[in-house]
Amino acid sequence: MPPSVKEPLITIAIPTYNSADRYLSLAIGSALAQTYDNLDIVVSDNGSTDNTSDVVDGFGDTRVRYIRHEKGLGPNGNFNFCLNEAKGAYTLLLHDDDLIDADYIATCMESAGFSTNHSFVRTGTRIIDWEGNVIREAQNIVDARTPEALYRAWFNHKTEVYYCSTLFNTSALREIGGFRSPYNQLQDGYAIAALAPRRDWVDVQDVKASFRKSPGQLTYSVPVKEWCGDFAELLDVMCEQLDGDVEEFRERGKHFFGRLARDRAQKKATRLGRMKAGITVARHFGPQYFPWGRLRALGRPFLHKPAPTSP
Repeated sequence: MPPSVKEPLITIAIPTYNSADRYLSLAIGSALAQTYDNLDIVVSDNGSTDNTSDVVDGFGDTRVRYIRHEKGLGPNGNFNFCLNEAKGAYTLLLHDDDLIDADYIATCMESAGFSTNHSFVRTGTRIIDWEGNVIREAQNIVDARTPEALYRAWFNHKTEVYYCSTLFNTSALREIGGFRSPYNQLQDGYAIAALAPRRDWVDVQDVKASFRKSPGQLTYSVPVKEWCGDFAELLDVMCEQLDGDVEEFRERGKHFFGRLARDRAQKKATRLGRMKAGITVARHFGPQYFPWGRLRALGRPFLHKPAPTSP
């Protein structure tokens, strides 16, 4: 970094709950290992009943601020508490089972020219399993200067949206109400869609963060109707920002989100649960996303309400 350039303060916020014996120490360790010096690290303990405080104290690092809530705030409440506590120009919400590479913050800030005026800075994402083995890597292959181009890159699998690979502009995110979506399942996607039209952003192609797919992950335990509601509402938000062919874009978005919702429906534990979830997906995105091809025709009468008849 040139001597005349000042490193902005960056917040790494780690919301946690009962993860002391799992991945918390790895998440904190990856934050402390950053080659970037000007850091504000917050661990927000959402009422854990394990030895989370001992894990944090064990690092003995004054850069870490530990805050414990006697009464749980709920996951999204804790996310927004982290945002409100952030002192940095940008905030990274690092879940307690995710990781960032040692040069993550440095790479982001160098790519942003150390400017604090961007909506967000995003990198590629590494998907790992519960043991840390790499499942796949998703580079952030985006050359987009408009929100529509960014969304289409997402639809076309050129980029993926994860908290761990996104630095959010702290003040801008507060201005739009923080982390939120109708069912609080897609807050990162909503934040990006709300911030993209406000100012420019920075895309880093390199993979610099790791998202962990671990046993019992909430993604597949959440009711599918909540995912469908958030996906459908996010698509509406995206469509409101367009100047071009809205219907073509909407169909492309329905295909993308419909497939994501169908994937969640297929992960339900029982056949009845999968059937009910599949009907919910089809009602939001169309019968073609009913999870089982040979049952789509049978399901079709249940997926659409009959048109009202004239009196």
